[in-house]
Amino acid sequence: METTNTSSPSILNMHRITTIVDRFTKNFQQGNQCDSVEFTKLCLSLSRGIDFAIANGQTPPPKANKLPWLIKQMNYQRKTDYVPSSLACMMVLIISVKNACKFGWFNKKDSEEILAIVDDIGKMYCTMGNVITGFDSSCYSTVLSTIMEKYYPNMKLGPIIVSNQVNPGYGSSTFDFHITKNNFQPDKKVWLLVAETDNIETSACLISPKEVNFLVNGQAVDMRTMPQMDRGPQMPTCVNGMLKFGTNLVQAVGGSVFGK
Repeated sequence: METTNTSSPSILNMHRITTIVDRFTKNFQQGNQCDSVEFTKLCLSLSRGIDFAIANGQTPPPKANKLPWLIKQMNYQRKTDYVPSSLACMMVLIISVKNACKFGWFNKKDSEEILAIVDDIGKMYCTMGNVITGFDSSCYSTVLSTIMEKYYPNMKLGPIIVSNQVNPGYGSSTFDFHITKNNFQPDKKVWLLVAETDNIETSACLISPKEVNFLVNGQAVDMRTMPQMDRGPQMPTCVNGMLKFGTNLVQAVGGSVFGK
């Protein structure tokens, strides 16, 4: 006779997602509002639950179909009752929900509406840039291939996880990507390459932009922040130790913003 392990991490995570979705649903349906502390905890906990489910290849939880409705309710509330701290944790949650869209958790219409909300809120924080994500070698760009062949001939260019092109003059650029246990090879290194592509004829294109700080999951990338900036051309930076299963965030923050 087979028994179900009700204490397995996957089962507990499904229960966590269901409980939080039910709590949010009850509050919105009754017109109640969580205080900012509870709202923050619920958003972050739900975000972690979604990330865990996707990273471990779990099927969408039973209450996943309520997530688009919840995000729409949160978006309406933030327009009528703006609270900076609540908006920040809401952004964390909707990035996780956005990644759930990519893994087929929702129908096309709901996914499009969620992506529109992500874009709308993202513009309040930063320039999203021209982001291309995926573990597909077809994402290779001619410029990147040229840079690798010319300046890093001993490094083999593997699949590009994510690339982002940002125009000069931005204050902050944030982009995210998702890592699951199925598409991550622990014996492979993940590198961050920063290059100014306007002129790649000299190695000066590999100098990190002045007064720009690079962070991965909130952690400063070694030698790529203003306090510890390497002023010469740099090798790609290995960021394996900064990554996690689930949603990962990369930020390029201008000095004037970083210092505030």
